[in-house]
Order: sequence, then C-alpha cells, then structure tokens
Amino acid sequence: MWVVDDDGGPLVLSDLQSAVDAAGDGDAILVRPGIYDGTTEVVGKSLVIVAESGAVFFDTVPTQGAPSRLRIRDLGPGQNVTLLGGKFEPWINSSGGSGVEVSSSAGSVWIERTQGCGRFGLRVTDSPAVVGTRASLVGVASFLSPFAGPSGDAMKAEGAARVALYDSDLEGTVGTPIDCNEGCCCQTPSQHGESGLVLADTATMYASGTSFRGGFGGNGGSSSGCSPFGGGSGGDGGAGVELEALTLLNAVDCIIEAGAGGGGACLGDDGVPVTGTGTLQTSSGLVRSPVSPDTRLGPDAPL
Repeated sequence: MWVVDDDGGPLVLSDLQSAVDAAGDGDAILVRPGIYDGTTEVVGKSLVIVAESGAVFFDTVPTQGAPSRLRIRDLGPGQNVTLLGGKFEPWINSSGGSGVEVSSSAGSVWIERTQGCGRFGLRVTDSPAVVGTRASLVGVASFLSPFAGPSGDAMKAEGAARVALYDSDLEGTVGTPIDCNEGCCCQTPSQHGESGLVLADTATMYASGTSFRGGFGGNGGSSSGCSPFGGGSGGDGGAGVELEALTLLNAVDCIIEAGAGGGGACLGDDGVPVTGTGTLQTSSGLVRSPVSPDTRLGPDAPL
C-alpha cells in the first residue's frame, strides 16, 4: 500500500504521480485529503487508487494547456485500474482539459464515487471496458472570455469506446453571460449551455439510473444601450445527450433533460433532450445493478 499525503510525513509521498511511478503492477494507492497539483498518468499498469473524501486534484495556479488531471492509457488485456473517490478538475483555459481521461486501453477501468470536472468531466477514447458508478461529471466553461475558450460537455465517449454508467449524474456547462454595447438583443448571444453526454464515432453506452442534463444557456449580459432590460441575448440551452450517426445509447430508468435557454432582452432557445442521428433505446422499470469491482467488465463482456 502506497500512501499519498500533501502534508508529508514518514513513509508517505507528496503527490499521486510519484506513487503511480513507484507502485508495482497490481498495487494499491491511498490518497489522504488535500489539494494536489499536477497531472497524473497511469500507463500500462494495473492499480487500485483510493482517494479519501477531501482529496482534490486541481491546479492552484493557471496552467497553459490545461492538461487532464488523471490520464489512464494503454492498458493491456487483463490489466485493470480501479479509481474510488477523488475530485479531478483542471484549470480550464482555451485548450480545455478533462477531469479524467481514459484512452487506448484494452483492459478495464472502474470509476466509482468520483467527481470529474473540465472541458469533459470524463473522456473515453478507444477503450472498450469502462464502468462508472455513482460518479458526478460536470462540464466547466473556460475561465477566459467565452470567445476564447470552450465550454464543456459532462462526458464524451469516442472512437470504439464502450462504457457502462450506473447511478451517476452528468450535467453540461451552464453558459457564461456576455456583455455588449449593441443595444437591446445583442448580435452576439451569451454562451450556450452544453450537453450532458456526447457519443461520437462508433461509441456505445449502457446507462442505468443515470441523469443526463444539458446546461442552461447563459443569461444576457449588460448593455449600456438597453436599460432597464439587461440588454444582452440569452444563450441557448444544451442538449441532454448528443448522439452521432453510428453511436448507441441504451438507457434504463434514466433521466434525459435539456437545458433551458438563458434570459435577457432576447431569450435563448431551450435545448432538446436528444440531438443527432445515433440510436437511443430507452426502457423503465428495471435497473441493473453494477457488477462487483472483483468481476470487472472485460473487453468481450456484453453491455
């Protein structure tokens, strides 16, 4: 057992990356409460990472490029990473990092009771065995002007990703107001809300007891030429889920809601629950419990 504690102490490490580098394949890492800077990468190694309540992975100063807080990649068949707990949030700028990112992994990844925030709270690419349960994923807008940085979807799965989500909450970015001096109903609206989920390429997902909510459009900002209405135009609400043509979402007892349009002298349009030409299968009355972490979802297991 490797222990990480930003307060230091005997036989402990001060950051998660040091523990990951020191750990052997199959080792466990315990992260004590604290604020941890920097990006952590797990590459081709089986690990169990347990973050106690209050363990937050966040840049305390702006970092150009906004890398993802935790990257898990290149797991081979039979390898697995279990992540329990922790809040992962990059400093958002024009590049927009993710909270947690899983890519190019044939092995399995189990994510439980984890909070992910960022350009994507969770991003999964070409990884066929990713399970999330009781996760909270939130898209976050750039700290820069809305013109300079991307707003965020709660989650994106792309490539040949296959994901199962249980009892989780996903919410896209709430749009940021934009001020203007163009009179009532500015030509440039406030930032739009973003999607709770984006499935791209040939990604598939099974979801049970999970909510997908689009972000609200930003309220219209102030405009010196339009007193007393506030002047600006509200941004449009985000979609609950966005499904590209060859994707599939199988949703059991799930909530899919669009974000409302932002207020202002001119109102933004409400979003739509589902957008895109991918396949959505819905059913209710049956919630399939997640598998035990001891019986991981293998690359060939059905969703």
